[in-house]
Amino acid sequence: MGKQHDTDKAIRNLLKWIDRPEWLDAKMSVFDDHLVPVSEYLDITPEELIQELDGAGYMDMLNGMMLEDFFSCRFDPDGGNVIDDYLKHRGWRESVRGRRYLEQLRDSVLSLYEVVELERGKHCDIKDLIRNTKPVRVYERMGTQNLVKWDRLAARIVKLDGKHYFTGGILPLQHEVSNDLLEHLNQLRKELQANLKKRKKRVTKDKPEQALPIIDAEAQILRDACPVITLAWLVNIFGALQQPFPKLTNTSGDELAF
Repeated sequence: MGKQHDTDKAIRNLLKWIDRPEWLDAKMSVFDDHLVPVSEYLDITPEELIQELDGAGYMDMLNGMMLEDFFSCRFDPDGGNVIDDYLKHRGWRESVRGRRYLEQLRDSVLSLYEVVELERGKHCDIKDLIRNTKPVRVYERMGTQNLVKWDRLAARIVKLDGKHYFTGGILPLQHEVSNDLLEHLNQLRKELQANLKKRKKRVTKDKPEQALPIIDAEAQILRDACPVITLAWLVNIFGALQQPFPKLTNTSGDELAF
């Protein structure tokens, strides 16, 4: 049994599990977090938005992002997670590598990356623009075919057998869009860090014996940022879809007819 087969099988089984009645409301809630703000911003219905994106071939990309956001979400009141639920009840069906992939997917966050080196059909070196960590090499054959150096993208990364891989959901981003996102997310991070600092001072003063949980501000922001990133991507994509088709002419200036 091949390694890719193990992870593909695990995802197929998980996709069947999330259609169970107890997870439908949670899944639709996550999907609404992505679709409703965009439809309100564009003044169209979610159904019209889906129709437009499906007709232009973008719906599969959005579905991948929404599903992976759902896979990584924890829901009140007990922090329930659909992958934890699946592994608890059906994890015995998966290989060690398949279970490990699902655990990595559950704990993954969507971030913004820039391609700094590239060997098409093999791998690419990408730098996390939000966490400002050292570039990592991601092994990807199909996904690197259309990349060029300095491309920016929103993606999730998992680590298996000592190597990094992309998960299924990847969104290409224009530099202007990614710069706006970086500015927005950095502001959110500063606000969260300031709130955590105030809370620490208050707890230390009022209840010095109470220890605050350690919170990674960047990771917390990224866990909540997936709908914000897809919003920026969707608004940009939808704006491009609404542009009139360019007028094509020959070298003499005569309009081309088909």
